[in-house]
Amino acid sequence: MYWSGRGVAADRSRACDLFVVAEQRGDPTGTELLGDCYFHGAGRAQDYLKSAQLYERASKRGFAMADCALGNQYLQGLG
Repeated sequence: MYWSGRGVAADRSRACDLFVVAEQRGDPTGTELLGDCYFHGAGRAQDYLKSAQLYERASKRGFAMADCALGNQYLQGLG
């Protein structure tokens, strides 16, 4: 909700903070979304290496969208 501003004021930094909590709990969706924060530089400083690491972690946890995100990074040579 913080990411999209639905029901609350949009706050990408707060959204990414919550994705960190989800990632620490082993949630693959939270891990992939945290990767998005770093990839897009939204709520976090842009860091392609960090986003690739998070996408890979989410992929290993079985989250298929992370496979696509990581593949796109490889395709573009980012991170």
